[in-house]
Amino acid sequence: MLNEIRNKGRLAQTEYVRNLISPGNFIRFNDGIIQACILRAATDDELRYDLSYEMSLEMQSVLGDMIIHFSDDHAEALNEFFYAIALRKLRLTNNGLHECIKLLENQLDYKSTDSILKGIIEFIKENVLVIQDIESKFNDLPNNKASSIS
Repeated sequence: MLNEIRNKGRLAQTEYVRNLISPGNFIRFNDGIIQACILRAATDDELRYDLSYEMSLEMQSVLGDMIIHFSDDHAEALNEFFYAIALRKLRLTNNGLHECIKLLENQLDYKSTDSILKGIIEFIKENVLVIQDIESKFNDLPNNKASSIS
């Protein structure tokens, strides 16, 4: 279905038009295998939720619901989602990604088990997630002083 729409040119990406796969599809198609198939079939551009705060928030909500249900079948595709994030295929706003990781790390079942997901999360924290403190943001700004104006 996705490939057919792409071939008809209806999902063409331009500088002014971005076509994203709605995060609602991951709710509608809530089986982990189907979700993994959607993630794998999608192009990087179709999962760029970081381009829109609202879309990132929707995707964050989908992930958050899976994370809260970490120990049951509802979170079946969670590894796939974070793997797509690690590959920089699925993108959230930096703050949204940070909040999802914090929520996951607070889950007792996540803390108490060894899984490949822990390795993926560590990779994301080291290579994908950008952590910059406020002070360094201000230090990067040009230093404009009123006394320099003559």
